Amino acid sequence: GDRIIARMHVAENGALLQKIRVTGHGPAPKVADQGPLPLRSGQLLPATPVQVSSGDTISLGADQGGRVLLTFLYTTCPMPDYCPAMVGRLKQLQPDLPKGAKVVAVTLDPEHDTLEVLDAFASQVGADPKRWVFARVEQAALETLAMRAALSVMREGGQILHGHRFLVLDTDGTLIERYDDNRWPTERVLQQLATG
Repeated sequence: GDRIIARMHVAENGALLQKIRVTGHGPAPKVADQGPLPLRSGQLLPATPVQVSSGDTISLGADQGGRVLLTFLYTTCPMPDYCPAMVGRLKQLQPDLPKGAKVVAVTLDPEHDTLEVLDAFASQVGADPKRWVFARVEQAALETLAMRAALSVMREGGQILHGHRFLVLDTDGTLIERYDDNRWPTERVLQQLATG
């Protein structure tokens, strides 16, 4: 609850406050509920049911029953460096996936990407449903899942702006590693999907 003034010094390796002086006192601020925190390696993703394009429901996270590479996209993404590039990488990865491992791509546009749309998209990109599925959740569950994945998502002018996010989850839904761009190391991801 202290009110202060200080000088902020910005350097190459970060910033720090200098010459801090207390100018008053007040009640401590209330901590705002910021929603679920992003997962860190070794943390468990809470069970999250998702509908896959076949119409079945599978669980991500706790007790998912196999290793998963989880990512996010949407079928009408116009940015070649984002969803289309991601789909290309996943298509190359698909034949080498270890037995029992699966790619789950959750749509960021559940309004447009119905199960039928996702099923047609899966066929179009050559996804083997035993290895690579497209899924959807309702908007509120999607927001929670995106926050847990540390994925920023914004809607602007009819487009969905988002980052890259790939989560490698162990058989029990524990986060092994998170990748934040499309340049994840294929051999390392395959090894993680094989051995945890």
